[in-house]
Amino acid sequence: MSARVLKSFVLASLMTLAMCQFMPITTGQHHHSLAGPGGSTATRNCGTDSSSKLVTFTTSGSSLQVQSTGCPGYDWTSASTGFDTRYQCYTNNLPANPIINTAHYVIGTYLYKNGTGTNASPAKGALGFAINGVPLYSNSDAENRDAYVYEGTTFDQCKGHADPSYQYHYHTETKDGCVTTQVAGQHSPLFGIMADGIPLYGTLGDGGVAPTDLDECNGHTDSTYPFYHYHITPSYTYPYLINCLKGCLNGTTMLGTNVATCVPQATQYDYSSVHTVLSGLSSTSYTCSKSAASALDFNMFVLAAAALASLFKF
Repeated sequence: MSARVLKSFVLASLMTLAMCQFMPITTGQHHHSLAGPGGSTATRNCGTDSSSKLVTFTTSGSSLQVQSTGCPGYDWTSASTGFDTRYQCYTNNLPANPIINTAHYVIGTYLYKNGTGTNASPAKGALGFAINGVPLYSNSDAENRDAYVYEGTTFDQCKGHADPSYQYHYHTETKDGCVTTQVAGQHSPLFGIMADGIPLYGTLGDGGVAPTDLDECNGHTDSTYPFYHYHITPSYTYPYLINCLKGCLNGTTMLGTNVATCVPQATQYDYSSVHTVLSGLSSTSYTCSKSAASALDFNMFVLAAAALASLFKF
């Protein structure tokens, strides 16, 4: 073996070892269910600008896959829970073709969206994703109380905060301009997608007016979007986001198991236009690592490998 070939072989071997040791998680390599608490292994803090916000929405057959770093893409440091916001590397599959159920699954602190009737088992954790890849939590805190009332003072300027697993999330609408921007006189833009695959829009409906015909889940159809969809409630009033899931939960990885029997309504809808919007909002590429060490050490290892290779005198 010539000296030049040997030198090339050593350098290639070192680089291969670096890649095996420190390769960050990439598309299709990481699966993280949001059915319960998670993120305790995350050690890498999110950035405070848009560079760490990576999210993709990919439709394949009956599945809508969401991948996200979980980083909001802005300065989150004014949140006061005492927990940093860290990379989470989420991968979740949602129904690409939502089926409107005859029943609904109540997720809120209260059984009814007017804030009455205590729900003994409100859903915890993430029940959807905002378009920036940040999880959407229910309106209940860890003690089954109204999260906005008991945790609202810990929100940052965009109305988000991190939990003890360092997972940044929203319980309510966000400040205009943080995730979406409302245009006067127009229907609110798409804000997120829920676990049942049904889209969530901002506070305003047709003509830029708050809808008055929302059902028990905070959903309806309107002229702008003639398919069933949810709306956020304005002025930080209960249920804030939604109070129940109207779609069947078959095919979602966000709740672990199907929590309600699926009996489709007679009227169903085409959501392909929503998928087109989500595709347009996706990052052009996606890589994610929850480990601060892997992100830093990979670069350090590459530099060390190059330095070691330069020591060979052939």
